[in-house]
Amino acid sequence: MKIKNWDIFAFIVFYHLLLVVLIPAAIAAVSWPAIILFLVTYIIGGMSITVGYHRLYAHKAYSANAFFEWCVLLGSALSLEMSALKWSHDHRIHHNHVDTDKDPYSIKKGFWYAHVLWLFDYERNYDASLVPDLLKNPRVVIQDQYYGLFVTIVNLAVFGVGCLLVGPLASFYFGVLLRIAMIHHSTWFINSLCHTIGSKTYARELSAVDNALLALLTFGEGYHNYHHAFAADYRNGIRWYHFDPSKWTIWLASKLGIAGKLRVINDIALQKALVLKDKQLILEHLE
Repeated sequence: MKIKNWDIFAFIVFYHLLLVVLIPAAIAAVSWPAIILFLVTYIIGGMSITVGYHRLYAHKAYSANAFFEWCVLLGSALSLEMSALKWSHDHRIHHNHVDTDKDPYSIKKGFWYAHVLWLFDYERNYDASLVPDLLKNPRVVIQDQYYGLFVTIVNLAVFGVGCLLVGPLASFYFGVLLRIAMIHHSTWFINSLCHTIGSKTYARELSAVDNALLALLTFGEGYHNYHHAFAADYRNGIRWYHFDPSKWTIWLASKLGIAGKLRVINDIALQKALVLKDKQLILEHLE
């Protein structure tokens, strides 16, 4: 692999080194308020990706009003995962070409490549035809144009509030460093672990798997085999016992009138997928 994106490489390596070097100081500075600061920023940043970038923008699984959109567009600045436009562009390529050489983070290239290494050598051949809907959305376009400013202002604000609550060191470590690392790895694990370890509940021909444990870390994104089989559904976990707070947030937003047009796969398509999966399983055992 040849490193092409040296800025991304340097940033990721640097903050991971800093995260490790500062462990002794972080242990001395840890407190319940610091842990709460981490959890609040982790949840807001992570949910902005799952609810906003992924299900709203990349898959158009529901619609949202301007207020709700600005909430996720601002909240996503805590994740440092590129703008909604670029993230959705790459993700649509992933779904269009999953498990092929055209897949930006194909698991066929290896676990660690799908997890993070793809970021270092990926060359985005921007194709406006993949995101015409997003290019017509002024909020998405503004966030893309001023993404660096969004990230700077939001993160400085969080750090500043954290300084007042828990002090500079704890604010920086728990409210910034640890939060960024956890959000990144939880997202990356969907591309790697959720294409490796788990069950193929609906589509055996896909590398994507359902991993209930990872769903706990990623706000419901762990039901990945279902998602790849029915990407337009606003839900990833469709059973009552599935942990999918992203689904619950979207549902609640619809009841509050700030989201709507929630897309749900019909039962016939679902049952058909289950029958085909069982048929494939039987054929595999007969071979």
